[in-house]
Amino acid sequence: MFNEIKEISSDLEAMVYDIAVRSGIFVPINSTSFRYKKYMVIKGPDNLWHVFLLEPKKKHIATTFLKVSAFAICKAHEKNKAYSIDELKSNDAIFEKNYNASIFYKQTYKRTKDHVTKDNALWRYEIAHAEAKQAKRRIDDIFYASIV
Repeated sequence: MFNEIKEISSDLEAMVYDIAVRSGIFVPINSTSFRYKKYMVIKGPDNLWHVFLLEPKKKHIATTFLKVSAFAICKAHEKNKAYSIDELKSNDAIFEKNYNASIFYKQTYKRTKDHVTKDNALWRYEIAHAEAKQAKRRIDDIFYASIV
């Protein structure tokens, strides 16, 4: 019974993958790169996502922290929406800054023995975490709006 469900699940996954590839939605090349129509997104050695326009000649469009931001920039660039690209870059930078700050403050909170520092780190963590979540929500809104 379990093997049948697993087999059906893998068949369904293969069908969805085939549909996505045939329709030109995106083509995953490996875990660090994918292609979308005439765009290529590659994760660089700096752990950032680099977006390239391949046609008519290879041109670097943007660098993002999040993979979803890179894909959304491909879609916005395809539709000539410069405002969306600028907004995506801005929100991606806000997310990156606050994500890194929240990791720092969380680590400080866990490691410190001073109660004042601990309270300050927790307070700053909550603020940075909330800002990162808001920036990610704005990126997701732009991305899902571009699908329609």
